[in-house]
Amino acid sequence: MIAKITLLIFSGGYYVGNAGSMARMGPAEFIFWFILTVLIIFSILGYLYLQRYEIMLTRLHRYMFELTEEQRGILGTFKFYHVYSATDRQRFEKRVRNFLVAKDFKAIQHERITEEMKVLIAAACIHLTFGHRPFYLSHFNTIYISPSSPLNLKGIKQQKTLTISWLDFFEGYSNVKDGYNPGMASLAMALILEEKLRNESDKLFGNYAFRNWHTKSKSVAALFIQTGLTPFKNYTEIDKDEYFATSVVYFFESPENFHAKFPDLYDAMKKLLNQNPLTYKNKA
Repeated sequence: MIAKITLLIFSGGYYVGNAGSMARMGPAEFIFWFILTVLIIFSILGYLYLQRYEIMLTRLHRYMFELTEEQRGILGTFKFYHVYSATDRQRFEKRVRNFLVAKDFKAIQHERITEEMKVLIAAACIHLTFGHRPFYLSHFNTIYISPSSPLNLKGIKQQKTLTISWLDFFEGYSNVKDGYNPGMASLAMALILEEKLRNESDKLFGNYAFRNWHTKSKSVAALFIQTGLTPFKNYTEIDKDEYFATSVVYFFESPENFHAKFPDLYDAMKKLLNQNPLTYKNKA
């Protein structure tokens, strides 16, 4: 239909009649079809925009509201929020708001879901992807929160379900310099799975950056295997997604050590996530 109407517009309002003869539309009819064409085009563009930025049409009205003062206060306790400039923090807040709109949080084992849990988990996810366009893990629209449970990256991968232990999450983000952060590792695992589940045209990471990361990570893993610093005997034994998740924690929590020991891998991760913790405006 769009092609037909476009043809009408560029042919000066002529159209092919039933008998194949050319006829001219009246002004009113021409205006009707022109407006209809514009509406259809804008509707398609609007739909593609919503899809691209993962905005849920059924919850569209909720995107109009800003974070509450309570939510902003909670966000202020998230240490990585303060590494960005004032302008970037405004963008960060909007993405946190969008994440909260898009996600459902469910309790496991009688855990009570609080606003603090939701805001800090949202902030943790936004922090990992902040170097790229808005990205909200659309394949994990429900996030399960348990009081305390061991980190289980294999479970997240096998079940395609994101479960976060609140006690471990809170402790991990209370100290972002010790290399221990089960919550960040869980979200990083969800991120790499999300990347694999998406269509090629909708992925977050560029193909070159991802291949570069894979090549550099394989080289580092081979070094560990050769020196006996890992129980694995061959690179094929290593779970590449778990490798990515633990590397993300090391990248953000110990960037100086990471860069000093594995500069090529650090550079690959920097390009993959489009962030460089060594140059943060403020320190976490």
